[in-house]
Amino acid sequence: RPRSGLALKHGIGVPNAPKAGLSLTYKDKDWFRFTAKAQMLYIIQATSGYPVIPNLSLWSEGGTTVLASNSNTGFDSINSIAWVAPLAGNYNLSVEANSYYGTPYGPYGFEIKEIDPANYKFNVTGPIAHSSVKGGEAMSIIWSDPSSVKGLVDIFLYNGTGVIQTVTAGISNTGTFSWVLPLGLAPRADYYVRVISRLNSNINGSSASFNIIP
Repeated sequence: RPRSGLALKHGIGVPNAPKAGLSLTYKDKDWFRFTAKAQMLYIIQATSGYPVIPNLSLWSEGGTTVLASNSNTGFDSINSIAWVAPLAGNYNLSVEANSYYGTPYGPYGFEIKEIDPANYKFNVTGPIAHSSVKGGEAMSIIWSDPSSVKGLVDIFLYNGTGVIQTVTAGISNTGTFSWVLPLGLAPRADYYVRVISRLNSNINGSSASFNIIP
């Protein structure tokens, strides 16, 4: 963990700077320090390919508390942490290779994106506004991720009364999902779907209203 006076291997991480090309050596861990603004959303990403599958950890300035972490469990090329800073100040980040995959080392990309959460939403374009679908038919749910958060998402079905059911949970944030509507949903014209990131529930987006018909 970082300690007072520790020389960080790659120094200061600068939010919204171009992605840095770095490299992990055998049994190595990289440390970064960055300055956060209160209530801003930070998307921290390490991009790599097999066999380098980095784990990310976000630490308090003194290195005594892990505030967030994300470990790859597969071969996704991007590992992300999405975090809203509760207070302005300095924070530390660690990047290390996942030892579960043997003895990986090699190049990876690193970047920190700073975004105002009020301006960050998934843009859900499918289903199309005022379209109609019935039970047993397939419907395409389509969304875009403006800052490539990646990670996993949950999708829920709503109508004017609130959430109706889970469409799917824990799927990859690929921007598309084909859903076969179950039978028995009440015909209404005010259904919509909401896509929510598992990295941070404030990262979400809702579709336009559509119809479920008999």
